[in-house]
Amino acid sequence: MKRIAGVMVGLIACAGLLLGAADVAQAGHTAPPYGTCFNCHVPHQASPVSATDYGVPLWSPKYNADGLKYAYTMYSSPTFNAMSPDKSAAPDGASKMCLGCHDGSYVKGGGWNPKRVFGSIDSLTTTHPISFKYTAALATASNGGLKDPGDTSGLGGSIAKDLLDSESRMQCSSCHDVHATGNGDYMLRWPGINGDPLDPTSAYVKGSELTMCKTCHNK
Repeated sequence: MKRIAGVMVGLIACAGLLLGAADVAQAGHTAPPYGTCFNCHVPHQASPVSATDYGVPLWSPKYNADGLKYAYTMYSSPTFNAMSPDKSAAPDGASKMCLGCHDGSYVKGGGWNPKRVFGSIDSLTTTHPISFKYTAALATASNGGLKDPGDTSGLGGSIAKDLLDSESRMQCSSCHDVHATGNGDYMLRWPGINGDPLDPTSAYVKGSELTMCKTCHNK
């Protein structure tokens, strides 16, 4: 009986910690209508980034598993292709998890409608590139166009520490913080950005995004 009681106390304590964590972040994707922390994070059976890296924090296999709605065509251009040979052929890491919902699968019948839907195979060809390694070598190859990832991000640490994932890749999460610290309707890491430059119906103010862009770009 004592053993059973001990197990129950342990389970209650764990549940309290998990629910407490969900209660702390009341903005972004941890608040209705998006759901809870468990949509993206799990305490067990996480989907690993690699054989030695389970991600920080642990990814939910629900949205990080193989089988996105589209076999996306990734961003490319002559300059980008020449500068960054180390890029993924498909979305990976946090970007893959983001697209698990933002590919349009949850627009109908899912109870929520995201502001940005990447609803076709070519959707990523006109956005900022994702799932590529942002390294010192890339900054050098840019001939001064990009800052070194060791430079300050303006967010408390370096570009590499604050914006890149564990494999030094730029992902959706490099610019967007889906937790309580995200700013504006698009939960960007930088305040003061007005509107969405990719949305023709948005009251976008040209130039308001300069602080964000100049975090990594010199020109």
